[in-house]
Amino acid sequence: MKYILLSIFTIGILTSCDPKSNYIDTGISNGKHDCSMLEYFHTSSYNWDSLLVMIQHAELESLFEGREPGYEQITFWGPTNHSIRRYMLDREITRISDMSKTFCKQIILMHVVKKRIMKDEMNFRIPDVTGKIVGATEMTTAGGVTLLGYREKSEYGGVADAGAVTLYLFSKNAETQIPLASPDIETLTGVVHSLNYNYTLGDLVPKTELEKIEKL
Repeated sequence: MKYILLSIFTIGILTSCDPKSNYIDTGISNGKHDCSMLEYFHTSSYNWDSLLVMIQHAELESLFEGREPGYEQITFWGPTNHSIRRYMLDREITRISDMSKTFCKQIILMHVVKKRIMKDEMNFRIPDVTGKIVGATEMTTAGGVTLLGYREKSEYGGVADAGAVTLYLFSKNAETQIPLASPDIETLTGVVHSLNYNYTLGDLVPKTELEKIEKL
């Protein structure tokens, strides 16, 4: 009987969206969460604590709760704590409150698309001998960044396109590939595609453009 109770308790922890929960979620696996995106961020302090502070500082809570008109469902290309802290470390910033509210709002909106787009809804890249990204799903974020999301099939056992399907992201503004970690984290107010820990906040745009935003 003890084993049964333990299993039920474990399932309760893993599926809960109680903002008071503080279990470590690597953000690397897919999952459905029966709560708003903002509440989901509260379930994983290891990944999203700094983002939550930025959201609060920018007064964007309603956006992630689905209460912003026209943004009831969003796609969020989510920068984790590692991405935000690396940015701050590079600039010797010790507190998020030391960054302007305008900067925090603009940088967060760069990662927001005005509708829910799941991995399987994004196009497959069409092979091109020039190396250009052809056939990708193009989307413009609320912060004015143009992104290309696309899927590619990998080889398996020597057979082309027989392996896993991987999602990729490319910023047309910065002309650079953006590393992804975990797609299709579903919430009631949209989907999160978690960016890789190697991503640095601000890499969606050229350095000159980022510098202008930092002065706002």
